[in-house]
Order: sequence, then structure tokens, then C-alpha cells
Amino acid sequence: MPGAGRPITVDRRSRRSLASALRLALQLHGRATFAAKPDQGRVAQVVSTCPTSNHMMRGGRHTRFAHWRFIHRARLNTLPLNGCRRWGNEDRRCRRCVRYDETTTHVLCHCLPMMPVITRRHDAILELLSSEIHGHPQEMETRLDKRVPFQELVPDVEVPEEVASCRPDIVAIDRRNKIIRLVDVTVPYEDGWQSVTTAREKNIEKYAPVARLLSAGGYRTSVDAFVVGSLGDWDSANWTTLSRLGVDRRRGTALARRCVSVAIKWSRVIYVEHITGIRQYVG
Repeated sequence: MPGAGRPITVDRRSRRSLASALRLALQLHGRATFAAKPDQGRVAQVVSTCPTSNHMMRGGRHTRFAHWRFIHRARLNTLPLNGCRRWGNEDRRCRRCVRYDETTTHVLCHCLPMMPVITRRHDAILELLSSEIHGHPQEMETRLDKRVPFQELVPDVEVPEEVASCRPDIVAIDRRNKIIRLVDVTVPYEDGWQSVTTAREKNIEKYAPVARLLSAGGYRTSVDAFVVGSLGDWDSANWTTLSRLGVDRRRGTALARRCVSVAIKWSRVIYVEHITGIRQYVG
């Protein structure tokens, strides 16, 4: 064949086009491989939709290096836990409760011996939220983790005991305008979008009977969930919740970033204490 064995001459523009096409093909292949993983894309599917969930990636604001190292491994589900092994026949049970597989979900949200620390994570987020809504507006009364005062608000309405015993995280009462906002904080594990949606719907459904009784007494009542994922997901529906509580977007943006970082911080505390058995906080 004429010219066989001779090098092929390619102009500079063609070389650049070829290199660009090869890079793009490698990127697409990497994305497809990552998406095909059985579980590593579930958290990324959630946290990648809202920039607030990744606010610390460039500047590292509100985030220590220890939290930074932890959150990437946790989001990829590669923490060295018994239930996260990809091979071998070793015992996968939790080293604390010895009842369920020691997965990231179990450790951060469900392990009974770790519930005191898990509750502290919830309370830390609630404290941040409540600090922003006190006195906004001035005539609004805010009650934290207390029963709804049905006898004061709707004395003529009969309240079942199971409803009267409900204790929403936040009850914001505007007596003059007869407006009540019920908000409950929840910190689910980001196992795909359905987990976040389910957590929000479950909380709203839980306090729906409370809202119906207050509405029957003449109050305009709303029920919302304030959802911050255990691995730093910020649910976009939280903006509506903050708006109803009188928190403007500027202050809400700063609050959202702090909530994300606090959730990551306490999730790392839970993980380290679970592994070492040594308390990681004072008090």
C-alpha cells in the first residue's frame, strides 16, 4: 500500500479537537461509572442540587479540616464501617448495638446507643433556627419544644390527648393577627431524594391534626418541616419555611450555611464517638 509506515501529519487545530474529544469522552465515562455505583451516587444526587449544601467547598467557611476530610468520605459511603465493606465475609453488624448492619445511615441516624449525640445534632440546628426568629416580627411569640397551649388559644375546642401531647420544635404565635406557624426540625440521611421528601412529609403529617384544631378555632395555621441532611443537604423547601417565620433571604442564606456546617460537624462527632467509644463533646 503506497505510503504505508509513514507518520500521519495532523495540523494543530485537529490535534486540539482530538484532545478535547478524548477528554470529554473520559469525563463522560467517569460520570457514567460513578452513576452506576450501587450507592455512591445517592447522596450526591441530593447535595448537588443546591449550592448551599456545598458552600464550604471553596472557602471552607464554618468548616474545620477534620470536617472536610470526614464529609467527602461519608458522602461517598467509604467510611471504614463494618457494613460498608464491598468484599469479604466479616461480621457486618454494628459494634455498638450489635443488631443491625453498621452502615453510614445506621451510625449517623439510627443507632440507639448514639441517640444522645444524634439528639444534640438536632438541637444544635434548632438553636440556630430559633436564634434567627426570636422577635421577628416583634408581636410573634415563639415556643420551643413545648406543647401547643390549646387552652389559651382554642378553649372551646375539644382536644384529644394524643394531639395535646404533641410538642413541635417551634410554635410561633401571632395572637393579634391570629396566625400560628408550626415547624419541626428533622435531620434525615440523604439516601436519594425520596428520603428527604419522605422526612418532610412525615413531619407535616404528624402535626396536621394540631393544625386542623387550631384552624377550627379561627387561627390561620401552617405546618412546615425544617430539613437539614445529616451529611449537609439543604432542602430548598426550607426557604418557604424561613419566609413564613419572618426570616429574610439575606439572613436566611447565612443561616443555611451555618446549619449545613453544624450538621456536618455533629455527624463527624457521632461517627468518631461511635468508632472510638470516647465522648467528643463537653456537657
